[in-house]
Amino acid sequence: MSYSNYDQSKRRSALSEPCQLTADANFWTPTATQKHMLGAKFTTDDGRVFRYQKNGAGALTIANGAQQAVETAGWVDEIQTNNPNLPSVGDTSITVTMATTATKDQFANGIVWVEQGTGIGTEYRIKGNKAGTANATSGFDIVIELADAGGCRIAYAVTSNVSVKLNTYDTVVVFPTNPTGVCTGFCKTAVSANYYFWGQTKGECVCMNGTDTIVTGDQVCIGGQAEGVLSLEDGANPNEGDVTVGYAIRAAASDEAALVMLTIE
Repeated sequence: MSYSNYDQSKRRSALSEPCQLTADANFWTPTATQKHMLGAKFTTDDGRVFRYQKNGAGALTIANGAQQAVETAGWVDEIQTNNPNLPSVGDTSITVTMATTATKDQFANGIVWVEQGTGIGTEYRIKGNKAGTANATSGFDIVIELADAGGCRIAYAVTSNVSVKLNTYDTVVVFPTNPTGVCTGFCKTAVSANYYFWGQTKGECVCMNGTDTIVTGDQVCIGGQAEGVLSLEDGANPNEGDVTVGYAIRAAASDEAALVMLTIE
């Protein structure tokens, strides 16, 4: 996909840099202002991988794992029956009618796609959006500016269901005991609410253990016993502790810091 429709004059470093960074990244000092594009990848010479993220409303703890933002029900699988301005092929701005409104640019760097109906499977990266306005019948109309070169490729219809998701690395939360999204990485330091930081996703990483006793070589998961910390796989129980994040390099007892070979990506 191309991102040539991004506004090069606005937050250039945040919106237009290559995903693979070549400059040094500061893993230890979260910032109140955005320095890179969300999801930007940094790979060290020893093979460790980090992703640039924005924390949500709650503080994150050192050596704990984060998860993508919890999904907003009114932004996904929304049928376009009452859409007042269906798109045409080539449009760089599209209108999506949703049950829940959005603030200006809340979807920036996110993704919009047709989940079912005409145009199913078509996806677009988002440059930005206008604040939602009340629909004449029900819900809200949100104008979304597409980042993809060429704009709309297949026009959706009133029978189409459209979904919008925030960027995976936007407003992340501490990884819960019952996952509601993917693990976005482990924090190298404490992260204040709404601060930007680098979360590690691959390679040797110190991660806090929960209540399980981890043996060197164990496959380790997250979310099984407590928010943000490691656990062992718990078998058949759904959505609890079965999200694999890597393998233990160093054994760790309850509430200790373990050394893990992360395999999140």
